[in-house]
Amino acid sequence: MRTYFVIGLLLLLFSCSKKEEAPATTENFFAIGDQRYPITHAALLRVEQTGQTAGPPYSQAVIFTASGLEVVALAGDYFKLAGQGPLIGMVCYSAQPDRLDLGAYYVALRPPFKNGEMPIGFYNPSFDVIGTDRTDYWNFSGAALLSGKMTVKESILIAASPRKISHALIQFKDWKHWSPWLIAEPQAKVIVAPDQQSYRWEGDIVGVGEMTIKEVGEAHIYMDLTFLKPFKSKAKVAFQLLAEGEQTRLTWTMDSRLPFFLFWIKKSIESFVAMDYCRGLLMLKDWIELGAVPSAITFEGIKERSAQKYVGIVRKCSTADIEKYMEKDFEKLMTFAHKNLAQQLDGPPFTIYPVWDVVCKKVHYCACQPVTEYPEALPADFCQGQLEASKVHGVEHKEPYRHVANAWAVQMMYKQKKIFRANKKLAPIEIYHNSPTNTPERELISEIQFAVK
Repeated sequence: MRTYFVIGLLLLLFSCSKKEEAPATTENFFAIGDQRYPITHAALLRVEQTGQTAGPPYSQAVIFTASGLEVVALAGDYFKLAGQGPLIGMVCYSAQPDRLDLGAYYVALRPPFKNGEMPIGFYNPSFDVIGTDRTDYWNFSGAALLSGKMTVKESILIAASPRKISHALIQFKDWKHWSPWLIAEPQAKVIVAPDQQSYRWEGDIVGVGEMTIKEVGEAHIYMDLTFLKPFKSKAKVAFQLLAEGEQTRLTWTMDSRLPFFLFWIKKSIESFVAMDYCRGLLMLKDWIELGAVPSAITFEGIKERSAQKYVGIVRKCSTADIEKYMEKDFEKLMTFAHKNLAQQLDGPPFTIYPVWDVVCKKVHYCACQPVTEYPEALPADFCQGQLEASKVHGVEHKEPYRHVANAWAVQMMYKQKKIFRANKKLAPIEIYHNSPTNTPERELISEIQFAVK
């Protein structure tokens, strides 16, 4: 979430050999839905061609600058001022608000659109927010996407009174036990103010930021959140507490605004923050109900993984349905394996995740059992394959499986911070070193592996 994205697909050279002044006019604008965005100025910019042509069928582009938005026409290797008309072309942004020398985001529009939507393509193979190069359909019918306004809201039921939960939330010294981000960097520096009304964190993975209590009521807590590194941003955080019988529904909300150059990944960031909030609420629930959070992370680092043959079951489903399908698929897989392949089993089962789309909430996975040799025959809905040998970065999670998402989050944070260079040709896997059928949940061990270059 707090990664400084630097992507170099299109390099815009601001200091060109030629410049062209645009005539002063109030009629030049582009429209998105009912919103009209005036063109305040224009510049002639040369595009460095890097595999993607700026020519036909693309005729226009929108440029984001420190001064606002500009629509420009594409003419060969140049952007030129355009007047009123449909948006056809590419979107570029500057990671440095005072410059226009880094263009990275390419929008390939192919009218007619589907239901007012536009296909957005990532053309930089090093770009990694969701995990894979892909094409999405984002709705571009209003100004909300451009504004960068972001809202995240998640809730959970906790077996405690509102008063007890409220007291736990304002104890900043205890946030290290349930924070969904500090678990990725236990050594991060945490400083609680003497008056206990604010705290500051500093770390290589979690960045730098501050949280300050603004108001505490019987059913709510309001806080101000400030991110200082890797980029500056502010947010309003609220905790709402509503009694439901002997339990309390705690709702965690954040309202923020992204820096203008990150508006186009708003949906991804909202999805990732929502997942972080869910992890944090689940850990807070255990902290309040149990007095501890049963989630232990071990950083395995980079190691070698041998090639492995496997038999498996492939599934495509929504993230909401993955738990029920995985339980069903592994029960079927392991029953077949122990009945028919008992002499060929070759290690603990694992899951391969070629696709985990947090925005569209879709998952593709393969539930696998390693074998020494492929069987002569498999059921019709089974498959067989081989896990490639590779160097991997491993993170191990011990204790109840309900907290295994912490290990995935740690891997994603390390990957985004370039602690290791991910090999995107190989999908991440989750290995189950023991089974919940014969192992107490406090002793369950899973390992998340990302292939590295």
